[in-house]
Amino acid sequence: MEGCSEDENGSNNSITQKRQRTSTESEEKKKRTGTLLDLDATDCPVCFDSLTIPIFQCENGHIACSTCCGKLSQKCATCSLPTLSRNRALERILELLTVPCPNAGCSQTVPYAETSTHVNHCAYTHRPCPFS
Repeated sequence: MEGCSEDENGSNNSITQKRQRTSTESEEKKKRTGTLLDLDATDCPVCFDSLTIPIFQCENGHIACSTCCGKLSQKCATCSLPTLSRNRALERILELLTVPCPNAGCSQTVPYAETSTHVNHCAYTHRPCPFS
């Protein structure tokens, strides 16, 4: 086979190298972390609500949440081009993102997509007095 070589044991070097590289990349992915300092960056630029999956984009890369995209008849609010494609890279980032609970006193971090569920059940959520 072209581009493939076998070592003295008869195993394919390119496959072995790929497995080693994949294993190393997996270990590096586990170690890589980051901090998002401005949670407003996760807001839809049209309605300013938190972005939810699916996220759509126009040909110029402007994004909108699926709710806004539907309300705008699949046209970009910024440039009026069609919003036909999903921004899967940003969707993946949101899937991996963990955020701190917004309630004062709560120290939990939760997956981005589960923030509203957590806030609804969080012991630190401000609730109106049932006696007033």
